[in-house]
Amino acid sequence: MPTSTQDEAASTGVGMDSSTQQPRKVSRSRFVLAAGIDLALLFLIFVWPGWELLSFFNDRTSDVLGLVALWLVVDLVANLTAAASDTDWLRSAAEFAAAMLTVITLGWILAIFPFDFTGLAVDWTTAIRVLLIVGMVGAAIGAVAHGIRLRRYLAERGYASGRGWPDHR
Repeated sequence: MPTSTQDEAASTGVGMDSSTQQPRKVSRSRFVLAAGIDLALLFLIFVWPGWELLSFFNDRTSDVLGLVALWLVVDLVANLTAAASDTDWLRSAAEFAAAMLTVITLGWILAIFPFDFTGLAVDWTTAIRVLLIVGMVGAAIGAVAHGIRLRRYLAERGYASGRGWPDHR
């Protein structure tokens, strides 16, 4: 028999800790750390020292910078949303959007490949391509997981039945 705590958690979208049957508290520190990394990358790429100082970027780098900026801003917003929210559906929606944009961005970087390692002692081309592919696969898995969580949440509330939004009059 569900408790009032479980009913309240279910109605607000707050996840339940299966071991204690209490609303699960989100570890906000990981989202705050990720948001800090997003901010640091935005600063390092676009403010100081800037991507131009790194010798392994080629002239095609400017072709990916707009998407990289969008990706970092969306990821920043998703992480701040996840850190501030106790609702599973909102976190899942934000993380789903960020993961999908990660796949798109990494795919675009892989297609453009704005790197030139010819002047370095080691040719990093293969390693960077493999890392981009691994990142895309990981982000795609994350997007599927968050999409499933979001769909499950919406289905439990009648929003994903295929019959439109429920009537709450």
